[in-house]
Amino acid sequence: MVFGSVLAPIDRQGRVKVPLGFSGEVLPGAAVFVTADPRRRFLEVRSRAAFAALAVRVRAAAGGFAPEVAEALVTGYLGNAHEAVVDDALRIQLPGRFRDVAPGPEAVLVGVGEAVLVWDRPAFEAGKAERLRALAEAAAQVDPVLMDLVPYRAVDPRLA
Repeated sequence: MVFGSVLAPIDRQGRVKVPLGFSGEVLPGAAVFVTADPRRRFLEVRSRAAFAALAVRVRAAAGGFAPEVAEALVTGYLGNAHEAVVDDALRIQLPGRFRDVAPGPEAVLVGVGEAVLVWDRPAFEAGKAERLRALAEAAAQVDPVLMDLVPYRAVDPRLA
């Protein structure tokens, strides 16, 4: 699992370089799946196992939606995924059909656990204030959930 964010170059061939300390399961020779966020804000990169788990969750959830929404989820989201292989330099070839989402030359990689989100840097920067505003507005709902998940209240006992 990978958490955090880091800047990464996208070369002219559309390959994003994953920094060594940020790679998680992204190892040379590993198969990964690349798909676009349904709103085409960023790309999602997952290991084969993480994508298989996601596919199970999406197909299960699709049954609770109207048929056209279920079809869009399964066909438009899962069916639009692209399998890529990580090369020896820890680069992932981004599919041509997704280049408009992350055209480069610089990306922000955001580790969110089982996935690495590949944002075009200008899009990431442009949306940062909105994401922080939304988190601040949701703080009353989010804080209790986060506090239940964290096994301690403060790292420094003097702050407890």
